[in-house]
Amino acid sequence: MPRADLAGALGAAAEAVLTGQIRSIYIETKGAYGVSRITRELRESSPVVNHKRLARLMRAAGITGRHLRKGKRTTVQYARAPKAPGLVGRDFTEPSTDVRWFGNITY
Repeated sequence: MPRADLAGALGAAAEAVLTGQIRSIYIETKGAYGVSRITRELRESSPVVNHKRLARLMRAAGITGRHLRKGKRTTVQYARAPKAPGLVGRDFTEPSTDVRWFGNITY
């Protein structure tokens, strides 16, 4: 068997074992762990494993972690609050220095 074929066969066998370990951690945690947590779990029990390799193997096996976090809502509008008056009247030209100051809050 040529050397390259042997290396490929050994690599495929190692990846099959690693995929089995990933599946067992995934099942044990009921699908809650993603790449970073599974990487941390594997590094505690086995030699160093690259997170990019784990991500590739998880993609190939169709394993994804759960996404539980919701986005943070920064503004809650009060429906009955009166609207602030437009004091500038949409005229953003400046007649002289330091007459009108404008600001913007962008999320």
